[in-house]
Amino acid sequence: KMLSDELGPDWRTKVEAFEEKPFAAASI
Repeated sequence: KMLSDELGPDWRTKVEAFEEKPFAAASI
């Protein structure tokens, strides 16, 4: 499943915010 489908149009902003958190790498 695509991140854009799951998170919506601001997924890029959300990914940038999640980069600080350790689980971000696993979700990507």
